[in-house]
Amino acid sequence: MSSSKFIAGADTIIRVAPLLDCDRVRPESIVITTGALATAGATSLTVTITGTPTPTQTILATTNFPLPLNFIEANGREHLVWVTASIDPTTITLTVQPLKRAIASGAIARFPVILRNRQQATFNPNNQNQDISVFDNAGWQDSLTTRLGRGLSMNGTYLPTDAGYNICIGVEFQKADLYWELEFPKPGCESDNLFTKGEIFWGFGSSQVSIESSADNMIMANIEVQSRGKVTRIMAV
Repeated sequence: MSSSKFIAGADTIIRVAPLLDCDRVRPESIVITTGALATAGATSLTVTITGTPTPTQTILATTNFPLPLNFIEANGREHLVWVTASIDPTTITLTVQPLKRAIASGAIARFPVILRNRQQATFNPNNQNQDISVFDNAGWQDSLTTRLGRGLSMNGTYLPTDAGYNICIGVEFQKADLYWELEFPKPGCESDNLFTKGEIFWGFGSSQVSIESSADNMIMANIEVQSRGKVTRIMAV
């Protein structure tokens, strides 16, 4: 039995997405780009959806469990947008909660959502020995190694306008599962650019968020994800 612990630092990317369906299918990576200018108070956004390969999945969202997305304009201005209806790959209009501010044409949101403002992430597989009773031989016991506790811990200083933070805390209160993805920087030097992407781990699990309010009113939070089922590793390419 072996156990490894990974601590992720600078240039590491964590992506998250809510799982509202029973099927544990890895979400497709898509880019959502706004079309015409959307005025403050608008409840719809004209968009185009792109991805490689061409997206085929529907992203679930409802009025009771809206999907938060961060749209970023070309000048860097960011907007937290709550989508209240499912997003089909052919969708050209998003149904959203009333916008706080106008959003310019060409603003971009990505899904799965990047969890920003984290200070560190720790991925710690937790293998445990557990006694089990075997009932075809009365009184006899055996032990096996379980992998039910693979944990991903992400502490940081989060903002209430950050879509990734809202997804993590939202699935906890809705008792839904979370898709998580941990991507490390590509290895090697820039001068011999042999790799295009670093190592990736991904899986599904339940989220637990511990929140502490600091003296300067920042949200200090530790987001713990307890994985359920298989954790997939993709080698650096």
